[in-house]
Amino acid sequence: MKISKLSLSLALLPSIAAAQMIAPPAKAPASQTVSVSPAGGSMDSGTFERTMDKIFDFNSDSINLEDGTLNWKGKTFEIGNSKVVKARFERYLAMDLRDQNFENYQKILREITSMLYSNNDDLSDEVIRAAWNKLYDAAEYDIDNDGCIAIANNVFQTWRMRNEFKRYRISETDFRRNLESTKRLALRNKTVMEQEQFDEFHSGSMNPKNVPTKVSKVRVGAARFASDMEDVAKMTSELAVKKATSEATAAKAVLQFQSSTLTFLLARKFQHATISAYFYRHLYKAGAQNFEVGKEQFLKFFPISNFMPTNDVVESLATEARNDVREGMISVNTLYDSKQRYSALQRLMETFVLGENEPSVRSFDFEKKKVLLQLYRDMSALKDLGDNHDLEGIEKTLERIKEVADDFPYREIYSKVKIGKQASNLKVMEARAAAFGGDMDAARAALAEAAQIWPLNPELDKFNDEVMQMTVGISKYEKRFDELLEKKNYREIMSEAAEYAIALKASPKKAAKLKEVVSDVSQIDFLIAQAKELDTQGNSYVAWEMLEKAKQIDEQDPVLSRAMADMAPRVADYVRLLDSAKDAEKKGANAAALTLFLAAQEIFPMSQSCREGISRNANAVLDGVK
Repeated sequence: MKISKLSLSLALLPSIAAAQMIAPPAKAPASQTVSVSPAGGSMDSGTFERTMDKIFDFNSDSINLEDGTLNWKGKTFEIGNSKVVKARFERYLAMDLRDQNFENYQKILREITSMLYSNNDDLSDEVIRAAWNKLYDAAEYDIDNDGCIAIANNVFQTWRMRNEFKRYRISETDFRRNLESTKRLALRNKTVMEQEQFDEFHSGSMNPKNVPTKVSKVRVGAARFASDMEDVAKMTSELAVKKATSEATAAKAVLQFQSSTLTFLLARKFQHATISAYFYRHLYKAGAQNFEVGKEQFLKFFPISNFMPTNDVVESLATEARNDVREGMISVNTLYDSKQRYSALQRLMETFVLGENEPSVRSFDFEKKKVLLQLYRDMSALKDLGDNHDLEGIEKTLERIKEVADDFPYREIYSKVKIGKQASNLKVMEARAAAFGGDMDAARAALAEAAQIWPLNPELDKFNDEVMQMTVGISKYEKRFDELLEKKNYREIMSEAAEYAIALKASPKKAAKLKEVVSDVSQIDFLIAQAKELDTQGNSYVAWEMLEKAKQIDEQDPVLSRAMADMAPRVADYVRLLDSAKDAEKKGANAAALTLFLAAQEIFPMSQSCREGISRNANAVLDGVK
């Protein structure tokens, strides 16, 4: 309903009053003005928004969808903005995992956990390797999303780092042995050279002519010693590089493993985080248990100065979260089975936000998820309907919700809907009273308020139709009446007799003709009804006489024609003689007509048609004889 359309209709009302087609009542005094303040409070434009926001607010002390954070026992997780979280939740409710062998996948992960779970760190390499092999079995399932592959790669990197470190230690031992041998050889050569020089320069038989040669020998010895020391320095540097490279490789493997475990924890993949922490604990045993990565993230979990995160802390966090998720799902199932499904949906969303990747959440019964998905969508639709003030749509949606969720607070919403409908209807009544009283401005204002409260109020369309009929009804119905009268379509006129009566008040002749049409059609209907009753009692010939009387009023009446066609087979012999008599009379064969009327009278002696026909044709025959 467009307000502009209503305003146009209202603008035309004065012309109707001027034509005196309706008699507008005197404008009501101020004390009689229609009120639109229903009992129970006013219905302003913000009422629904406030009500719906309260009903459908999934934010809680732990979940803040605006900031995209989850606060769980003092630990803060990033979960994404509200649109992303709600989209993931709706996708989860619609996802059927029954065809993804989820149970088989979980069986493998439980086996891995069972193999690695131990109160001590003394697990054999064979057990760890067997658990590692099963990671690849679990990775075959799409639902794993390569989580087990990441853990397996970290384990393999640790083993490769160990092997490289072993090779380095062997190589380092050989290299150190060669270095020490080179150092000893260089020192021995230096000692021998220095002794030779000392003996040469301090001998008494030194010939001055041989001094240049001896000096040259000294220089050669010094150069050779310098070369030997250069080799020693080079080998020492190479040893330091190899050691640094080995330590960097080991540190990289450790940091990569820690980063992967922490990533699982922050992504709330607690099962993978637990398995990763188990592998880490058994592979590194007492060493490298302190986490060097993610210290800033850990401060969100533990805002304590000088806190040192360890693998055991990660393992404990993941285990505690998994227990909370499992307990949350127990609560969800209990609430659902007791038909408190609105509460079940809220608990499920809270549990999903914490542990959407947990087995207890992923394996939630799909049939229950379908019911909660429909409830979730109905609630979302209810929110939109409330924002748009579609009160009828809200009522229908509430009925669906009531069927599945006993604990949904529908009464509060339903009362608001009733108040809104009442307020809108009263405003329409106020607009109608103002329009009939000639106050167009008040009518428009009241109508605008009614549309604001309930835009789809059917009373708005009804009021618009009334106004439009008032403006165009006169010419429309007059023209239509003339057309139907010319076509002798009296039944069509009868179907809208009330409308024609109003429209034809200004034309006495047409009003009289309308009255005649209504009288004739009513009389025909009365005779048809009598005929049907007599036919039912077995008096078919008497019934036919009734139809004959009706035919004298309007022989083209379609309802009468159908009634006569239906009854004709039961009085066929009588009708055949009667029709033949009438045809003979029309042709002037009065003697033949008289004979046929007499024959028909033998079948139905009480026939008035036969009696009248006999009288007419007998007189004609006598007149012909004279």
